[in-house]
Amino acid sequence: MNVPAPLKGATATEDETSRELQEICQNVDQNTGTTKKQKWNRVQKMTLMTLALVNFSASACFALQAPFFPREAEKKGASHTAIGMVFGAFSFVILISSLIFGKLITRVGAKFMFCCGLFVGGNCTIMFGFMDLCPGGWVFVGMCIAVRSVEGLGCSMAITANSAIVASLFPGEVGLVMGFMEATFSLGLTVGPVIGGSLYEVGGFKLPFLVMGSLMLVIMLLALVLLPTQNDNLKKERSSFLKIIQIPSVIVTCTCVTIAASLFGFLDPNLSPFVDKKFKLSAFWTGFMFMALSIAFGVS
Repeated sequence: MNVPAPLKGATATEDETSRELQEICQNVDQNTGTTKKQKWNRVQKMTLMTLALVNFSASACFALQAPFFPREAEKKGASHTAIGMVFGAFSFVILISSLIFGKLITRVGAKFMFCCGLFVGGNCTIMFGFMDLCPGGWVFVGMCIAVRSVEGLGCSMAITANSAIVASLFPGEVGLVMGFMEATFSLGLTVGPVIGGSLYEVGGFKLPFLVMGSLMLVIMLLALVLLPTQNDNLKKERSSFLKIIQIPSVIVTCTCVTIAASLFGFLDPNLSPFVDKKFKLSAFWTGFMFMALSIAFGVS
């Protein structure tokens, strides 16, 4: 597997990046597909840092609004069912679109899809901060669902490209790196509600979304500079989704993950209004209640 040499007009930085990518590919055993143990180079370290920041910000954005959004939505006349639809739209879009983006990534490139996802996700997060200006009732709910759905598309692109970049730049150490990615994702779920509740207490509804959306856009700029542009070593393989989901172990795994993820989904629209009415807790302390569940998830 060879990485194309840089063009004649490439800069010194591009030449160095190309050589480091070539070293990564040359260290792959062509017979076993494993990678020889060696220290990570500059490209791998910068890529790992960028991917970790994206995992953290994506999960933090998902958990950000749990302590305060249900209270604000109730003020707009939204029912608990409607609030649940707003939370569910994000995950549902990721579920459907990730299958499509997985097919498209070898055509458009992992870096392009990664940066596009961050751009869409960051802008939609900022846009969501202005939903409190919408009229109440189903207009408010419909606008929230629409923005969260597009935000889910952006996060789906970033997450799909994230996995592809890990497989491309860390062959033979995918398990180790993916474990680290899960840890950063759990960290975002853990501190996201606390960050959201704190910023809400300080600056109201808009501030949490403005801060996290801006963070995603800054990470996008870092990704444009730090991530390598050569993704030609992504394998173009033809596979059938229907065949995959017929494997018994895949069915059991997907069922367990769905049940576990539902625990978070049940609490998102219901916990904040309950503790507000029952215990009169602020959004800040409600965020700590969400954090307890996320800590258990991260430790396990």
